[in-house]
Amino acid sequence: MNYFFPSFLSQNDLKNISGELDFTVNSGENAIRLLLRSYNLPKGSKVLIPIFVCDSLKKSVIKEGLEPFYIDLKADGTFWADYSNISQQAGQIAAVILVHLYGYLHPDTEIIMNECKQHHLPLIHDAAQSFGIDENKLTYSSGIVYSFGAGKSTTGAGGAIVKGLEKAFYDNNISTISDFSLQTMHSKLFFKSRVYGYRFSLKDKLSQAIFSRMNENEVIKIMTPFQTKAALATINLLSGKKENRIKNFEILKVSILANDYLKMTSNQSDGSFFKIIFVVKKNGEKFKNYLSSNQVPFFCLYDSMKIHTEKFKHFPVFTNFAAQIIELSTEASIPSKEVNRIAEILKSYKE
Repeated sequence: MNYFFPSFLSQNDLKNISGELDFTVNSGENAIRLLLRSYNLPKGSKVLIPIFVCDSLKKSVIKEGLEPFYIDLKADGTFWADYSNISQQAGQIAAVILVHLYGYLHPDTEIIMNECKQHHLPLIHDAAQSFGIDENKLTYSSGIVYSFGAGKSTTGAGGAIVKGLEKAFYDNNISTISDFSLQTMHSKLFFKSRVYGYRFSLKDKLSQAIFSRMNENEVIKIMTPFQTKAALATINLLSGKKENRIKNFEILKVSILANDYLKMTSNQSDGSFFKIIFVVKKNGEKFKNYLSSNQVPFFCLYDSMKIHTEKFKHFPVFTNFAAQIIELSTEASIPSKEVNRIAEILKSYKE
C-alpha cells in the first residue's frame, strides 16, 4: 500500500529553493553502480550484501557484472544483517556494501569498517534511507549513497547523491539531461503522488504505466533541476520534521508494546524516526490482511523481493523472520487523528 499523506513540502518551498547538489544521480541504484564501477572489479567478482534488502541494491550489483554474496540476518530478532564473518569471507569477496536501514547506523558499523580496512576491501555505506546520519562515525568509507526516492527519510522527487567519486570519473560515466525529459515528467508525477497525497487521475495512471515500461533508470544520469530542488527542500525541512516524527513514533510504539502479538525490533532510539519497524510474533499474513482491511498503509520488504528468491532457503534466520517484519510510516505530515486511529487498530489486534 502507498502512503498518501501530504508533507511539509509545497510548490512555494520549491520556488524559494536555490543552490546545487554535487554528484547527483537519477536513482540510488545507479549511484551504487557508479561506486562499484569505480573500483574496477573483475567481472563476476562477489560483493557482500544482506539477503534482507530491496531488489534495487541486488540489481545494482548484477547490472555491473558482479555477483551478490548474501549474508543472513543477525540471530537476535532484528532487521540488521549479520556482517560478523567478513574476516572469514574476505578471500571470497571483492567489496562490501553496508546497508544502514530505516534512518539508523548499523550497530556494528565500527567493527565492520575495521575488518574491511584490515582486508583492504572497498566499503560502500548504503545510507539511502538514512540521510542525516553522523558521517564523522564513518571513519572508513569507499563511498556513501543517499536517496530521495520512495520510503526514505528524505523523500522528494526521486534521485540520489553519491560521495566518494573522483570528479573526472563521475563526469565520464554519467549522462546529462534536459528539464523537459521523460525523467522530469516522471519525477513530477512521483512528487505529486508521494508528497502531496495526490491520488492519480486517469491521465496520470496512463503516464505511470508508460513510464514503468520505458526503463528510464537503465541509463545513469544526473538528477533534473526539478529533482534537485525537491531534494534541497526536503533536506532543509528535515530537522523541522523530527519533533512530529518522534511524536507519531511514540504513539504507535505504545500500542505495539501493549499488544502481546506484536514486538518492537532492534534499538530504534537514535535515528530519523520516519518509520516504525516491528514484528508480528506469529501469523504475519493474518496481520497484514488485518491492516489492509482497516485501510492502514504498511510495507513488508520481504513481500517486495523478486530477485534470487530461490536462495532464501539457505538463510534460516531470514526465512523464519523476514516475512513478519512490518514498516509503518510515522511521517510528520500524517494527521494526529490518523495516527491515533492506527494506534487503536494496532492495540486491538488479536490472533
